[in-house]
Parts: sequence; C-alpha cells; structure tokens
Amino acid sequence: MYRKVMVLLMLCFVNISLAQTNTTIQYDEQMPYSEGLAMVKRNGKVGYINRLGEEVVGVYYDAGDKFSEGLAPVSVSGLYGYIDHSGRAMIWFSYAYAAPFSEGYAIVEKDGKTGFINHANELVVPFKYTGASAFVNGMAIVYNGSYLGFINKKGEEVVGLIYEDATNFSEGFAAVKNEGKWGYINTNGTTRVPFAYEFAGSFNDGKAKVTLNGNDFMIDTQGNCIENCPE
Repeated sequence: MYRKVMVLLMLCFVNISLAQTNTTIQYDEQMPYSEGLAMVKRNGKVGYINRLGEEVVGVYYDAGDKFSEGLAPVSVSGLYGYIDHSGRAMIWFSYAYAAPFSEGYAIVEKDGKTGFINHANELVVPFKYTGASAFVNGMAIVYNGSYLGFINKKGEEVVGLIYEDATNFSEGFAAVKNEGKWGYINTNGTTRVPFAYEFAGSFNDGKAKVTLNGNDFMIDTQGNCIENCPE
C-alpha cells in the first residue's frame, strides 16, 4: 500500500513538472492567471491556457489582455473584440482598442476617441474623451487632453475635467492635483482637503499619506495630521 501511494505521488509530481516544462518551452511569455486562465505569447501571437497548461484558446490573436467578468479583449487585424473562456467571440471585432471589463463596463476606442460599453456591447458612455481609466467604486477618470475629471455609470461628468492628475475614489474621496498641488475632493467634486501637498495618496481606513515640505505623514478626512506629524 505504501509503495502504491509513493508511486502515485511520483507520477503526480512528474505530470506537474512536465506541464510546467511544456508551458515554459512552448510559449515565449506567460502572464498571471485571471479567472483560471493565463494569456500566453508565442511568435508574436497570444492565446490562453488553463492551470493544467492546456491551450483552451488558440495562440492566433495579435494582442490581448486578462479575463475579467468572463470576457477578455483580443485583437485580430488591428481590431479588438471580446471572447469568453472557450474562445467564442462574444463582442465582435470593431474597436481600435479595448480594455478588460470593470464593474460591468469596459473602455473602448474608435476613431481616436474613448468611450465605454457594457456586456451587451451597448455604448453607455459616448466616444468623446481622449482617454479614460476603468471604473472603480462607481466612478471613472476621463481625460480631455491634459485635464481630467470623473464620470459616474450614467456617463454624467460629476467632477469637471479641470484637474492635472488624480487617484481613484476611495472611501468617498479622491486625491486630485491642481496647479501643481494635491488636495482631496468628494464625489460631488467639492474640495474637502485644501490643495497644499506635494503628494497625496488614497484613503484607507480613514487615513491617507501626504507629503508637505518634504515631510511624509498621515491625515484624516478632515485634513488633520494623525501620524508622523512634522514638528
């Protein structure tokens, strides 16, 4: 009995080793797993493998990205669409660029402009921006040239495109940069912490890291120093 168990363990080890070896040899590059699948590259083309090293989506796409919300963006002949875990095209190839889905929406580009679609390939935010970031906590950063603001899932510009840089909203606050200084706004765009900092991070558990006059310390949502306060 002991010998049988040892043999089975050895066979499992050999199979795992072979799978890993085959993956290493077969592909030029492998990305991290997402939803149980990893994008792989070979000879300039991409496909997807499962955790057993099995090629579940053939390596024939020109470009791609990770799976998110059941879909992955891939491109053929310069146009992007979306495939499911089996490789079936769920959103047809019609975009100049497409990003992974986040909170039900995905960034897509057409004719030099950026918008958002939903899983039904409905355009929920029109092609009017020069760039965008994925939705996080119900808000997305959008760009118009060198300035940015925020939209909600209705496509409404809840924070005007007047800032130079920003972080995503976290705990109801976003760090934004105006005239070279960082401060914080709420989801209505109201300034809650004045623009005074050289750096401002996202809030976590009611506190955020900021830099003022070269000193790093933590503030609360009222802008009061609560840790590592400079003298």
